[in-house]
Amino acid sequence: MLLAIKDYKERSKSKSDSSSGMDEERILKSVLKKFRLWGLTDQNVKKIIKTGKVSDHMTLYAPVSGIVIHKNALEGKYFVTGDRLFTIADLSRVWIMLEAYETDLPWLRYGQKVAFTTEAYPDEVFEGRISFINPVLDSKTRTVKVRVDAANLKGKLKPEMFVNAVVHAKVSQSGKVIDPSLADKWISPMHPEIIKDKPGNCDICGMKLVKAESLGYDKIDESQKPLVIPVTAPLITGKRAIVYLKSKNKPGVYYGKEVTLGPRAGNYYIVRKGLKEGDQVVVNGNFKIDSALQILARPSMMSEKSYPISIPQKIEKEKTIKTIDVPLHFKHELDKVYSTYFKIHEELAKNNLKKAKSAASKSMDSISQISPDKLSPVAKKIWIKLKRDLNASVGDISNAKNVNDARESFSNLSATTYALAKDFGTSGKFPIYRFFCPMAFNNKGGYWLQNTTETINPYFGKVMLKCGEKTEDVAK
Repeated sequence: MLLAIKDYKERSKSKSDSSSGMDEERILKSVLKKFRLWGLTDQNVKKIIKTGKVSDHMTLYAPVSGIVIHKNALEGKYFVTGDRLFTIADLSRVWIMLEAYETDLPWLRYGQKVAFTTEAYPDEVFEGRISFINPVLDSKTRTVKVRVDAANLKGKLKPEMFVNAVVHAKVSQSGKVIDPSLADKWISPMHPEIIKDKPGNCDICGMKLVKAESLGYDKIDESQKPLVIPVTAPLITGKRAIVYLKSKNKPGVYYGKEVTLGPRAGNYYIVRKGLKEGDQVVVNGNFKIDSALQILARPSMMSEKSYPISIPQKIEKEKTIKTIDVPLHFKHELDKVYSTYFKIHEELAKNNLKKAKSAASKSMDSISQISPDKLSPVAKKIWIKLKRDLNASVGDISNAKNVNDARESFSNLSATTYALAKDFGTSGKFPIYRFFCPMAFNNKGGYWLQNTTETINPYFGKVMLKCGEKTEDVAK
């Protein structure tokens, strides 16, 4: 470079032809450009020109600021073009890599606020915005990768930390996500933290801003708030959802109604059809009402229609369902029914249709051997109805052509076995827990029973064995 500068100065002083001077100028510019490509700054170049001396030591500056997280450069080591000297990370903003379940996807949108906590600072809540939702589902975990951009000005968030994140989504009656903070706003499609009131370009990447509604948000309309009911209100058979409503004109009278449910949102279901605002639905004791209908031989949750039923005020106010007194030997015989039920559950969780059908056949034998002779007239009547429903369900399982048909019949068997445990209890040989999976049967949800607390999903098997949660301790 010093030679190029010297030649350029000599040519400039001489009175030679202008074409030679232009060549020297081009050479000088080429040399300066090469220096800049090597990473030398204008300050480095000015220092060389000013001193006019060649130095065997040169200070190179990183193109970005940040923290050195990996060092490759060592004294005496030889490097060639393209070799990495240092790895520098700008930790003023960090990425949070999350995993969302398949059922969470309807509530996730680009640009949504995400609140998360870390184990290091459990009492402090950090915030970020969703910047990317992976379009591909992980077939093993049944989750989707979600990336969140978050500010880290104080440097508390460290790479490889574990976090727990929550998205508080608001939805309209149509089931679409709404966000008041993004109403009529323009947002960068690459940097979700850039939000403006008017169209323009992103301050970081220069891309044009887009309307928030174009990213899947619904327009805010206070008149279109969703109608929801608690998850304990509907009785779900796998194909249908039934709720029991309180009559407005006749005290103590309830009637069943089929409803169309939308996706589950936390502890609530969105109701698409069948109910209107102001309807009072039973949220506790709905199985008691359904059992009463079955005793009266009237259509219940398993039927196409449902008739009104009058419930005494005493039962209406009860928060817990009392079991019917039966002899202990009868409960010991019921233990065989529960045991075969758990065997069917175990085989369906393993996708083993053949063994599930075999267990269903054994269940029919166990049911047929139970004698109701020493039961009271009321208990006997309830048992006869439950026995008929149990035989119908296990018979459907034993005749199922495929595992999906068997699982639908198992859902009916689970509802009847649940009623059996609530009405008569157990001998205490083993506990019974009730579980729920919101994704079963095309996101309509499905219940089942277990004698262990670890989730084992019979409706998905190995694909989603741990999907679901314990909702009730039926018997201990």
